[in-house]
Amino acid sequence: MKAPPSPGDRGLVLIRHGKSAWDDPTQPDHARGLAPRGRRDGPRMGEVLGKLGWGPDQVRSSDAVRAWQTWEGLAAGLRRLPQHQHGLPEAVLDDQLFHAKAESTAAALDGWLPERGVLWVIGHNPGWEDLIERLCGARETLPTCAAALLVPAKLPGKWRLIDVLRPKELQARGLAPAPEPGPAAG
Repeated sequence: MKAPPSPGDRGLVLIRHGKSAWDDPTQPDHARGLAPRGRRDGPRMGEVLGKLGWGPDQVRSSDAVRAWQTWEGLAAGLRRLPQHQHGLPEAVLDDQLFHAKAESTAAALDGWLPERGVLWVIGHNPGWEDLIERLCGARETLPTCAAALLVPAKLPGKWRLIDVLRPKELQARGLAPAPEPGPAAG
């Protein structure tokens, strides 16, 4: 894992929403919330990202229920850390991020990115995996609640992939303890 962006630099974290619940097949896709595993993974991932120095200066999220619930979990994990206990940015909910295509998201990034600092964008697949490939030229698997860490490359509009953090790998990589036992896997 390489170092996070230095103060004054820019970073981008693409986060796929947490594991969604499928217990009600009649529920519209946009309204589906998180499954128990999704509720467990968010705080763990938020805490890990914060400890690694990739805490957000701005947050943009799909307005789908499972995406903003993922932000709530990530924020709970960040608040465990002293540097984030006194405030986090408000998430901007964006209906254009619900199943957004890589092309439209890539085109919008320049307008969203701060002059310096880290932008978190919470969204969906397959758009996120396609976006990583478009921005970095790398094909990565992004399971639920995974985070891709990017910094600008030298070429305009291109990014360098620093790492991909996947919830099931955090313990093996020494980044987080085992997840707390919870209700049946979901």
